[in-house]
Amino acid sequence: MKARALVGFVTGTLLVLSSFAHAFAGWAALEPALAEADVPADVIAAVRIGWHFGSVAMLCFGVMTLWLAFKVWHDRSVSTEAIQVVATAYCLFGLAAFVARDYKPHFLLFVLTGLLLGVFGFWRSGETRQS
Repeated sequence: MKARALVGFVTGTLLVLSSFAHAFAGWAALEPALAEADVPADVIAAVRIGWHFGSVAMLCFGVMTLWLAFKVWHDRSVSTEAIQVVATAYCLFGLAAFVARDYKPHFLLFVLTGLLLGVFGFWRSGETRQS
């Protein structure tokens, strides 16, 4: 159980840190490129809202993962179906973006994150499931 919890702590921390990198560093790089391409200000504002929503979602996924890892660490029975959904979504999105963006390796980070979440979410080392 402790090893599973450690995977959760590492993955949750990575998600939280990546949410801040996405919100601040990612947007700081994207916004000037949009302005340079003469994208209208209202379109940039709409993209900014979606971009930051993605950052908030990443933060929430990280907090959920850390919370569940804490419960696993303390030998509590937890349901990880929500984490399984997030893990699957990260993997599928990462693969689709990787292909759609001409195999840019950056998008494999989503796949890696999804795989780590999957290890935590699907791990069933003899524990009993609580319905």
